[in-house]
Amino acid sequence: MPTRLNSLCKEPMVVIVADAVAVQDVRNSFWRNEDGSWICIDPVTIDHPKGRVQVSPGTTIRPGVPFMGVDLASWLDQQPVSDPNL
Repeated sequence: MPTRLNSLCKEPMVVIVADAVAVQDVRNSFWRNEDGSWICIDPVTIDHPKGRVQVSPGTTIRPGVPFMGVDLASWLDQQPVSDPNL
């Protein structure tokens, strides 16, 4: 069963990333599955060091599989969690 990391907000979220540290918890726009994949639940734009990455709801991100040139699943795993109870 996926872990819910977001409210029910459907407004697009823009995450500004500087030196691989997210200003907001980008993971709030995703569910993390037990197999390590992530499912986007809210539209999000990430300013990643390799370029801007836009993810639409329903998109599944899998570890080791590049999404728009970025191993986004591994990157999401490395991002800090704003709420340690998630």
